[in-house]
Amino acid sequence: MVKSLFGQRHLRYLEQYRRSAYINLPTSARLNTYLTEIDEQVQEQSHRLIEDMEQAQGITQSG
Repeated sequence: MVKSLFGQRHLRYLEQYRRSAYINLPTSARLNTYLTEIDEQVQEQSHRLIEDMEQAQGITQSG
């Protein structure tokens, strides 16, 4: 079962709005791989957005 937040949310989206994908992915044994990729993409985009916002506001990390 998918434990990542974004993977779980995307799974609910598929179940509600993309029923054929929701049915086909588990039967093709690609569901967990697909949801893991979605989660990684969202996390990467989130980190990039935060970095862009920090740079635009002149925020630097100390440490």
